[in-house]
Amino acid sequence: MKSWGFEVGMGELRGSRMDEKIKMFIEKLKNPLYEVVFNTYYQGEKLWIALKINGEIVGGLKEKWKDDPEVKGAVEDALRIRDEKIKEKKLRNSWQVQVLSEHYTSPLYDRSLPRDLYFKLKKANHIYYVTENDLEEMDEFFDEPGWKITEEGKKILREEAEKTATPEMLEMVKKIRAEREENARKEKEKEKLREEMRRILKELDEIEATATLAPRQNFPSGEMVDDPRHSWQEYDAFGGGHVYVIDEKKQYIYFILNNGRDGDDWSRNNIMTGGAGAIGWVVPYNEEIEKKLRRLKEIYSELHLFE
Repeated sequence: MKSWGFEVGMGELRGSRMDEKIKMFIEKLKNPLYEVVFNTYYQGEKLWIALKINGEIVGGLKEKWKDDPEVKGAVEDALRIRDEKIKEKKLRNSWQVQVLSEHYTSPLYDRSLPRDLYFKLKKANHIYYVTENDLEEMDEFFDEPGWKITEEGKKILREEAEKTATPEMLEMVKKIRAEREENARKEKEKEKLREEMRRILKELDEIEATATLAPRQNFPSGEMVDDPRHSWQEYDAFGGGHVYVIDEKKQYIYFILNNGRDGDDWSRNNIMTGGAGAIGWVVPYNEEIEKKLRRLKEIYSELHLFE
């Protein structure tokens, strides 16, 4: 039994706050992946409400919580959100919404289309199945195997979808299109950030090429800025990675390449890391370089790198 399971039935209200296990259970109620059952039993004890996965009860609230206004209200709110999610998923998966939002994937033909419409298209050879071998013969290496449809078939589908779509379906199509536009806008912004990041990293590479080898020393104290092309955070444990360090006294800026993998020439190492060591280069502190490094950190945060 999971920690948010039956123990929640023994939870207590603390003042006006439900305990964390009850809150966790109620949060799970919002997830349509769980089956919700009422007035059931578990190990001889009656439950007001429970959740199942694959027929197995994985959490529940005992009968006593049914009469508590705070818990009951929270459960009702969670079930309302759950119903909204189920309704939205059903709308998104309707064949009319998929067609009108131009989502022509294999599940549309396998499961969603009305059978009479499916056979009408298939009989006219407007839909056909493509295997991996077919794609290789057509040199279509970036496509996926599965059901495909001709442009004439798409036209027929759109006409049928427009005839039968409900107002709710049409609203969902608008929502999906708006989501795509927003996702495209966000991706465009991300690409601008990635381009700026590449430019800054190139400039830092040029500065590093002019740096001098640092004297043999311990790893410098200061602010570390990772290099996403060869992340110190990701590869340090394996003897790899590249990182920039702004000296805490702002006297130097270091460029440090981990050099501790099997096969690396450890005799070159001049920075002690606690492992085999790293190779470090250094330049005098420069405010412009620091600005570049701080901008890199901002970009990492906006792109959710190293999270």
